[in-house]
Amino acid sequence: MIATRTRKPSRPLPPAVPAIEQVALFAVRTRCTDKYTVAPLAAVLDDVRQVLPSCTLGQFHDCCRQLHAAGRIRLEAWTRAMAMLPSLDNAIFMSGEVMYAASLPV
Repeated sequence: MIATRTRKPSRPLPPAVPAIEQVALFAVRTRCTDKYTVAPLAAVLDDVRQVLPSCTLGQFHDCCRQLHAAGRIRLEAWTRAMAMLPSLDNAIFMSGEVMYAASLPV
């Protein structure tokens, strides 16, 4: 007689974790209720980290640059004195400007 092994039922796969880009885009859309509203990058990063706690600042900045390059969000420049910038960590230096907020493209 051949012994047969009984298979344990496979565990269900965990739900797919949304990509950082999707979460960031959703956060910007949620915070920007109209074309005149901007979302500070610090607030968007907080929203992303609620869904993806392992998201690093570098990954978030790369994501914002990619979304901006694709035309899905606009990164807004800080127009006040640099001394008034609330947190340098969340700022993105791009195209010779300090970007500190995101908005939806017009």
